Amino acid sequence: MPERLFTIFQGPDAGRTFVLADSPVTLGRDEEREVVLHDDRASRLHARLLPDGDGAIIVDSGSSNGTFVNTVLVSERRIVRGDIVTIGANSFVFGREIPSARRLDQLMRLAEQRALAAPGDPTDILPESFSALQLHPARAHLAEIVNAAAEAAQASADARGIHLSVEIELEPDTAVVDRQQWYRALSGLLVHLLETWPPRQEPNAGTAGTLALRLGPDVPRGGFQVELICIGVAIPREQALVRSRAEPAIFARLIAAAHGGALDLLPPDSPDTLVRLRMPFAPPAEPTTRIRAPSR
Repeated sequence: MPERLFTIFQGPDAGRTFVLADSPVTLGRDEEREVVLHDDRASRLHARLLPDGDGAIIVDSGSSNGTFVNTVLVSERRIVRGDIVTIGANSFVFGREIPSARRLDQLMRLAEQRALAAPGDPTDILPESFSALQLHPARAHLAEIVNAAAEAAQASADARGIHLSVEIELEPDTAVVDRQQWYRALSGLLVHLLETWPPRQEPNAGTAGTLALRLGPDVPRGGFQVELICIGVAIPREQALVRSRAEPAIFARLIAAAHGGALDLLPPDSPDTLVRLRMPFAPPAEPTTRIRAPSR
């Protein structure tokens, strides 16, 4: 039997290894999984690993935040030694050898290049793995989505002593968006960026400051915007810039662009703003938008 060993090298479970033998292995947040992932962004049953000769096949189990292989979102993919799988904040490599910083940087730069390769059409921005992703825009109450994203990130904020507040400055608050994908992008990005702050050491200590989610009008562009604004807490700028290359940030950029909008990290005109997400009140495409890979 070939040894199919995996090494978790990044995230809450870094340092662990596990083996895929001749039976499938399940991964997820639920304690009953063969590989338990201690991360709120992992689904209870997030993915399965299946043996396939000397390699393996990873199958996403309909997770909320997706499964990535070498920075590419996949539903099912055969992986070989040296491939990197990312689930939430955890990344693991097929094999014993931890990938070099140069290898990780190359992958992140490649992901950014794919995300930014938008030849005019805001839907022509995603790599081949996103070609099956469908956007289904419909009229939705934006305040409900922002509140739900804040609720999803509450545990991460509490662990860091950061108070989350939601400020709604948009009336009416309705727009045509893909509610599920927009929530997924916003909540995943929020949790991801909260992790730039270290967990607090004293559970009963007071709050370190406030991170406000502010929903308001984008007057110059005639749309709306969501800003993450730090109040009384310093922005860990270098860590935020590093994290801007990771999958949740890239995914949020892609979803924003697919709606005809944009996402700015650490915008220079506002020193207290961590993120500014700008969107039109309706996407430029048809009601159902297929996100296509760039033509080659």
